[in-house]
Amino acid sequence: MQLPNGHLLCQGKYTIRRKLGQGGFGITYLATTTDGREVAIKEFFMSDACVRDVATQMVTVPSVGARAEVERYRRKFIKEANNLMRLHHPNIVQVYEVFEENGTSYYVMQYVSGGSMRDNVLRFGFMDEQSSKNYILQVASALQYMHEQFHICHYDVKPGNILIDTNGKALLIDFGLAKNYDGSGHQTSSTPVGISAGYAPLEQYQQSLQEFSPTTDVYALGATLYFLLSGKNPPEASVVLERGITPPVQMSPYTWDAIRLAMIPSRQKRVQSVAQFCHILQYGAPQKPPKPEKKNGWIGWLIGLLVALAAVAGVVLLLNNKGDSSYEPPVVAPEEKTDTIEETEKEVEQPFVTQYIRKEGNRDNASSEIIIDYPLQGPVPLVEAVRSYIIGQLTAEVENIGTYSGDRSDGNEVADDYVNKYLTMFTTDADLKDYDAVMNVEIKKIAETDLFVSYETTDHVFSGGAMHGMETSEGATFRKSDGQRITSFFKNTDDEKFKELVINEVTNKLSCTVDDITEFNEYFKYSPLPETKPFLSREGIELRYQPYEIASYGQGIVEVSLFWWQVKDYLSSDARALCPAGLDN
Repeated sequence: MQLPNGHLLCQGKYTIRRKLGQGGFGITYLATTTDGREVAIKEFFMSDACVRDVATQMVTVPSVGARAEVERYRRKFIKEANNLMRLHHPNIVQVYEVFEENGTSYYVMQYVSGGSMRDNVLRFGFMDEQSSKNYILQVASALQYMHEQFHICHYDVKPGNILIDTNGKALLIDFGLAKNYDGSGHQTSSTPVGISAGYAPLEQYQQSLQEFSPTTDVYALGATLYFLLSGKNPPEASVVLERGITPPVQMSPYTWDAIRLAMIPSRQKRVQSVAQFCHILQYGAPQKPPKPEKKNGWIGWLIGLLVALAAVAGVVLLLNNKGDSSYEPPVVAPEEKTDTIEETEKEVEQPFVTQYIRKEGNRDNASSEIIIDYPLQGPVPLVEAVRSYIIGQLTAEVENIGTYSGDRSDGNEVADDYVNKYLTMFTTDADLKDYDAVMNVEIKKIAETDLFVSYETTDHVFSGGAMHGMETSEGATFRKSDGQRITSFFKNTDDEKFKELVINEVTNKLSCTVDDITEFNEYFKYSPLPETKPFLSREGIELRYQPYEIASYGQGIVEVSLFWWQVKDYLSSDARALCPAGLDN
């Protein structure tokens, strides 16, 4: 049971707007201050032990046996907040205030609207290597600050605990498992250590963190980078111990060095600090000097002498036989044939083939339809990237619906699975099951050239009346050569001429003025690009503005195209490499 929207906290200082999320130990809300600033408020509320009085909002623990445990975790909750309050780093979420009310505890922190790394990857697909490294280096900076300045280890670094704001800044959150160590490296608390499978090394499973251990956070940092690049959770620590770890996708040697050396099962052999991890990520692992040859006293000397004599004898024999017609030179086995450039290019040029799939379902008052262009064959990195994107889009349509875990090569199974998931959600959710509900999702290939493939997702969800529906649209572009999703299209979005170009195209599309648009988005004239990422068509760069973003709901999705010739001077290197040949002619 959560606090109702509109509820006042801290003597009216904060107004609850809506619930952002809930876990086993607390509920997080979006709230506004008296001056209209948005903040996030975390409330201590153990879901399996606490209850709330609907009339007074007081939180109590009915079970006498559970009260001591709840109180122990409430004190830990307050300690977490106080630890965060003393951390001041641009990549750590800032905590402003801690207070007690309604029989429980709260802390107020910075609100970040961009969602977590995990949410972003599930929704948009895995990240390109440069973006992944950029985010990881930001998180690494926060961890290094914690380790070196305060002897605090986070112990729960993972994509779900890293938020990305609208400016592309990564912020580390959720310090519920963090441990503080004294100057001699001994822990100052003895609370149990949590486990996030795939991101926790063996020592966390063994509850063996009595001594200060930055390398445990390093393991999780490497595992998080693995997820960003592949869209997949890394294997659990026991699997890494038994089978090792292999690259999930193609990546540069330096990046792979950083991941594999960070995720070594042995704590002693692993990368020992965040600074060392960052150095490897940017410059590669240090090269080991060659081992010196073993010398075994006079035996080694004798063997060396015999080898030298044999070499001299061979030379003499060769010279003596130089004019002898019976001499035949030794037969040299032909070199094993390796892949040539031409063969590699043929692999890249393999046709990208998709299957049009349409699945429908009905149950009680609910209906669902999924339409997808699902990849059947093509360059392996591209096929895997587009499949991950499609599954991520379908997963993100409904919060906490769970991702697809079946055979990714069969698009029919993927579509059937999500049709059933949507119907189950509509027919079992207490707030929705009595209404007519519709979920339609279409993920289609809209453009393909020799260099890239673009997809667009359009969804329509409707439940319980005309005011409870929404349609959204967004796209994604994948480079054919390596499957990477391109997200950076412009090299300088702050350029005033570029802003003017975008504003003119949007106002012409809507037949309105900039002042008309600022009624819906007051920042439009300062930052005119849409919140969703641009993507490519054969003609140029596509922009999709969502309902209410720059126009009324009745206007629907606003589609704006920027032609290649219009934006050629503002293109990033990634986008420029994909544009049509002869653009400057």
